[in-house]
Amino acid sequence: MLARARGASRAAGRRRVGSLSRVSVPPPVPPPPGQPHERDVPTPPRGTPRPGAPGHPQPAGRPVAGPPPPAGSPVPGPPPPAGSPVPGPPPPAGVPVPLPPPPGVTASGPGVPGHGAPPPQTPRPTPEEDAPASPGSPPPAGAADQAPVPEGAGQILRDGLDVLRDAGRLLARHWAPLVALAALAVIGRHLVLNLAVLTAPVNNVLGLLVFSLVPLVWLIAVVGMLLVLRRPDRGSTDDDGARRRVRRTTGLVLASLGSVMVPFLLVYEYTGSLSDDRGRYFLTSLQTQMGNAFDENLELDPTFDATADIPDPTSLVVLGTIAAALLVRFVGGRILRSRDPEDDGGGWTWLRLVIGYSEVVWMVLGAVAIVEVTRNAQGWWRERSAAVELAAWWEGVVADLPHLGAFADAAFAVAAAAVGGAIVGVGVPLAWLTIGTIVYGVRAERVVDDPTALARGRLGRLTARVTDRVGAERIRRAWASMLHPESRFGGLTGGLGLVLAAGWLPALLFCAAFLLAQQADYVIWWLAGVALPTAVRTDWIALYPAIAAVAVVVSQVLSIALLASAADALLRRFGARSALRLPERMPSAAPTAAEAPAPHYASTSNAQ
Repeated sequence: MLARARGASRAAGRRRVGSLSRVSVPPPVPPPPGQPHERDVPTPPRGTPRPGAPGHPQPAGRPVAGPPPPAGSPVPGPPPPAGSPVPGPPPPAGVPVPLPPPPGVTASGPGVPGHGAPPPQTPRPTPEEDAPASPGSPPPAGAADQAPVPEGAGQILRDGLDVLRDAGRLLARHWAPLVALAALAVIGRHLVLNLAVLTAPVNNVLGLLVFSLVPLVWLIAVVGMLLVLRRPDRGSTDDDGARRRVRRTTGLVLASLGSVMVPFLLVYEYTGSLSDDRGRYFLTSLQTQMGNAFDENLELDPTFDATADIPDPTSLVVLGTIAAALLVRFVGGRILRSRDPEDDGGGWTWLRLVIGYSEVVWMVLGAVAIVEVTRNAQGWWRERSAAVELAAWWEGVVADLPHLGAFADAAFAVAAAAVGGAIVGVGVPLAWLTIGTIVYGVRAERVVDDPTALARGRLGRLTARVTDRVGAERIRRAWASMLHPESRFGGLTGGLGLVLAAGWLPALLFCAAFLLAQQADYVIWWLAGVALPTAVRTDWIALYPAIAAVAVVVSQVLSIALLASAADALLRRFGARSALRLPERMPSAAPTAAEAPAPHYASTSNAQ
């Protein structure tokens, strides 16, 4: 019996060993390149825990020691290579066995991920897309997808500090040309005004045409100061390339003259400069005529007419001059629209000069005529019987209800102060910011594809209603025509769109800083009072022109530096590259390839 039991045990062992031998065990996986083979690993000293023991990490790719798995169960091991069949139980009878695809063919079919479409591949940039662009050039094609997202107040405040810092750097490096241009503007304004007075006795129309150049002197100085602070475009270094760049820059400035002139005249009139020029022109002309009104016997000439050389702004002569300037602008614009699109504009500079001058003439004389018409309308209304009866009725109401009259007077004063404060504190700075955005000739229509959608997200329902009423397609067309020679006021529309789409908080921060810069003239007068404590009235009369000129120059230089920095920061928010004439800020540590900044068009501010 004992011998029979031993024989049965040996037979069972042989059957178990045979079943184990039929289990498919995968071949050993070779080690990765650079790692030693298992047979090359030195034997650990005696007493070291063997692999798989408690407290010893299990090497990767080694099977876990333990009892053999039962028959038919999968054997643990490394995953099979990609494309190889996964081991498993055989399929039932009658079911076809799927064959692996040949090399180089992607598996497809129902239930296979990515069925019906090749795997996505990331396209490589072309050499044109990878090449760095010059400052002020259009941003890359994907810049429209980089539209600004709403930031927090802290980030916007940091950006505002960066704007002030860049303005200070601009002043530190370029104060000399800025002061020179501002001083030339003060002198040129005085000389052109005197020239208009001298030409008025010859011909009234000629005097008006010369008088129209007085605001243009200031505008040219502002544009020149902004261009001084702007980095020049990089291109070919030969003489032909330099001449082409000069012609292109001149063409862009002349083309955008009409768009820049609109906000500039609004600022020029509201600050009182246009009315001051008109008053000085008429007063100086009258003084010149009075000097010629007496004969050698100091008797007044009976044929003397004090208003002979001073035309009425609403007369037919002035209105005819405005109409002729508009006609020249219209015909010149039609000629420019019919030119060859491939022409760089060098041969059309003279025509653009004529168009720009006609634009200035009709705008300046039109503004003078509008101011005069407004004054005449106010005087005409005061003389009407309806106005007299309305004033008498209100006086009776105030006499019967004095508290109502006091409340109405206070409400009117508060409303007038609020409107005036809004114009001075918000309207005028935003008009200057629009001027800087237009002059910094970045192709803004390529920065944002849909300005109306961006403005909707920034300003909410009010902008959406205005956009729907005006028409999104019209706004897009005006946006696309920004800084184009054929455009009338497309640059103005595009610049205002950029300012509004940037958000109210950055705009209000700029308004506050701009108002502070505009108060520099008060500081100059205070310093003059401190430096001249014993000056009498006659001394102040003699020193007034010089001190006033210094105050204007200082205020203008500070404002233009801040305007250039703010306009550049606004354009950078929409994907444009910095164009300020400032040195690059070297990073403290070498950045990686993904973090490396652009070579010459990187922003000059710390926070982007």
